[in-house]
Amino acid sequence: MLKTIEPKEDIYDTEHLCERLIPPDSFYRRFREIVWPLIREEDFASMYCENNGRPAINPTLLALASILQFCNAPL
Repeated sequence: MLKTIEPKEDIYDTEHLCERLIPPDSFYRRFREIVWPLIREEDFASMYCENNGRPAINPTLLALASILQFCNAPL
């Protein structure tokens, strides 16, 4: 069972936080604008059972977190 990301419309919304707190030239803002759209939930849907088990942590978020860990790892 795949749990989808549902957008929130409040003070903790990522759009709101990104626009107000993260500088325009930040690596994290560019990451969000460039990489986030490349990894879609539909890409992982076939890997999860639709009617059995509890909802999984969203694989899109896990993939993005893994990429961020790799980008921030010391060489």
